[in-house]
Amino acid sequence: MELSRKDAITPDTGTTTAHVAGDLADVAAHATASLDETNEQVIKGNEHSSDAYFADVKDSREVWSKIALDPNQPEEARKEARDNLAKLDENTREHDKDNKGLLGELAKNKAGLISTVAVATLSCAVVIATNGKVKIPIIPLKK
Repeated sequence: MELSRKDAITPDTGTTTAHVAGDLADVAAHATASLDETNEQVIKGNEHSSDAYFADVKDSREVWSKIALDPNQPEEARKEARDNLAKLDENTREHDKDNKGLLGELAKNKAGLISTVAVATLSCAVVIATNGKVKIPIIPLKK
């Protein structure tokens, strides 16, 4: 296939491509920095909330442990205290699982942003390099 003079890639095209790529790199850097800042705020807020939660759990555990181990307490109260200690353990595991899920979602969102910027950059480069003559295949949707 030969390129006609009109379709040839010129030094101006290369320069334009470089400028667009540079602009997209700046957009990507700003978007990533913004997402990092947001993620940092979410993580700090979550840490504060978790610290308060664990302090409450510690206090509750001390109270329930004293009751559970106190021979002067009725057996029903000691059993209730043991049950409550077990619930605290279960809730703490669930809290830990939720925190890990949050961190996973933050990482997934950042990966999605990076992927989107990469596809946009590549698409712009292709469009510029081909002088806008990119054929996009049409995929028929099945009914």
